[in-house]
Amino acid sequence: MLTNHKIGPYFPSLDKPVTYCMAGDEPLMFLPKYSLNPKQLNHLNMMRYGILPYAMAAVPFSNSHDNIVLDSAFLKMKSLFDQHLECYVLAGITYSANIYFAPTESLYQKAITISDPEQMICCVCYSHELNDTINIQDRLDMSKQANSKIHLISNAQNKKYQIPQSFIVSKQEILEKQNSLFNDYPSEVLCKADGLGGGYNVGEIKNFNDLMNEIDNFTQVDQFVIQQKIDKSIYTEYAIDFIMKESGAEFYSARKKLTYNNQWFGNLFEPNVQLNDIQKKNLDLCLQHLRDTGYFSQDGYVCCVDVLQNDTAQYILEINARWSGGFPIAKFLKKINYQANVKITAYIDYISLDELDQYIQFVKHHLLSINNINIPDDEFKVFPTGFCPVANDNKICVWLSVFGNFDAFSKLVANQFSNESFTMAKFALEYH
Repeated sequence: MLTNHKIGPYFPSLDKPVTYCMAGDEPLMFLPKYSLNPKQLNHLNMMRYGILPYAMAAVPFSNSHDNIVLDSAFLKMKSLFDQHLECYVLAGITYSANIYFAPTESLYQKAITISDPEQMICCVCYSHELNDTINIQDRLDMSKQANSKIHLISNAQNKKYQIPQSFIVSKQEILEKQNSLFNDYPSEVLCKADGLGGGYNVGEIKNFNDLMNEIDNFTQVDQFVIQQKIDKSIYTEYAIDFIMKESGAEFYSARKKLTYNNQWFGNLFEPNVQLNDIQKKNLDLCLQHLRDTGYFSQDGYVCCVDVLQNDTAQYILEINARWSGGFPIAKFLKKINYQANVKITAYIDYISLDELDQYIQFVKHHLLSINNINIPDDEFKVFPTGFCPVANDNKICVWLSVFGNFDAFSKLVANQFSNESFTMAKFALEYH
């Protein structure tokens, strides 16, 4: 499909119409679908569903003149979708009514069809799937460099940003040295490879057998990063968003990452997060590396830098040159100009199909109102960002934002719902 549309992981224009199209194709940033191994294919299939609450988040942060393209899977639970829209209205949110549905494989085509040629189309990332729809080969090549774990590590010494102790090793070197390889490494290490987002290309390694099991997942990858595992009792993991413009990098938001079994399941937004001089300098040096890959534009690309930090040190873990997990929440908070002095826990949880009606009533009873955002210390409000309409084990996934006292929230849902619902709340509570 030939088109002049501006499409990519752009920062949305505030004064011009934007089309949002989040396709779940992040696993195709490095390889086309036909080249994926079973682990990567499994991740792609999971992301097709996992992206759905994320894609729906565009509705509440949209402006009235925008377009939103969503997977037609939502039509299977249209009643629940409409109930979410009703909650947005009750919360005082204005949003675009220009919502379109398309099959998974046709999302990009739909976005291009409904958008004017000069209209920006915001998607999660540059991918081989997008390149099959519109020729973005130059931007895809740039994106591979920008998102590469190998490139990030290899440039650290030259650019002088701080990373955990790291080694780049080839598959041949691993096979030749075997157990002796571990004489050079710290006692606890991670193996990282390019190709998938989040923690799906990261494995904890204790011995040579662990390492071989990990690299066997990547038949087309020749180089790997062996990296020191940092003690998270001393450091806190943050995701820090920037907008990469031609004029420079602009800070957008910072939030704690919530992880379970090394996988992201949400973020904790704290009021008045400040970066100190050590952290700012290290991030600036890292972003210079990112700019050298060409990842910037006049309108601005969205990017997220994952770090481990405390008051005296900061380590760069990876660069996500794309829309990151918590960016839609950060965008929504900017839209409503949220400045209240409370924590916001935006996280993924699961609701039993038998308790969906109860869930919606619970949300309505405790719904955030943007016209009255002052929440007492012992209370909470919620906002239903989105959901996945594809059930698994008689449950659906929801993306819920809890404003205020998360302890009070977790105790109440434990009391009012069965053990089949809100199973992740206890893990989110550990971050408070």
